[in-house]
Amino acid sequence: MRYILVVLMILFASSVAYGKDCRNMDANPGPVTYSGIIQAAALLVEGPNEWVDCFRLILDKPICLSGEFVGSNAEVRAIQLLPPEGKTMPAGRWQVTGSLSTGENHWFCEEVVLDVSSLASMDQGAPTEKISAPQFKKGNGLLGYGVPTKQVIDVSAWKHKTKTVLLQSGFNLLRVEFYSNDTYPVFFISGRSLRDNQETQDPEEFSDVVGFAHSMLDANAGWPFELVDQYGIRYKYDRLRGVSGYGFDIQMP
Repeated sequence: MRYILVVLMILFASSVAYGKDCRNMDANPGPVTYSGIIQAAALLVEGPNEWVDCFRLILDKPICLSGEFVGSNAEVRAIQLLPPEGKTMPAGRWQVTGSLSTGENHWFCEEVVLDVSSLASMDQGAPTEKISAPQFKKGNGLLGYGVPTKQVIDVSAWKHKTKTVLLQSGFNLLRVEFYSNDTYPVFFISGRSLRDNQETQDPEEFSDVVGFAHSMLDANAGWPFELVDQYGIRYKYDRLRGVSGYGFDIQMP
């Protein structure tokens, strides 16, 4: 009995301590400052071909938040950044200050949003080319990236580690397009439904998708890449998603 009481006291103390460090979003928490890596992506919202820029801050350390929208003691690993009007968010490692809100609008890409007031660079001249995909612009070519800098049409003669991973994972490689001075490959594929595997409730299937994404990233020497399946669905992946444990950034046609 005494042992059970001690265990309960420890658990209660731990939950209180954890709850104490958990920021209450319903109580107007005021300005906050977080550090992490900013990731930019184009997000397809409701309506035909309506794209918006989505800026995520992949946090250096998870934060604990509570509130009606996020729930109780929710662990948050990434937040969306809302830059000042007319501004954009630079890639790289940054310390960002602003006010928190909830991502209840349909075009928000994260449940927690930071209205940015200021930011300070934490990079010391580090290159950021491997951070995100090329800049998307509606109507700028087939994919919004302009004209590819290189194409591989005869994939039978093309040799690369990424091709090996795709074939071993049950996909057919149709062609490859390169952008951003040949550093961003887009693989046009057919085969099994990657989207169904990622959106499944089966943790083993989701783990399989994440493992496949990691293998592709490793085969591409850590550079970001994109897949386009036979239905025009786009799957983007980079090292920031790999660090955070996310699956693909899926964009519907």
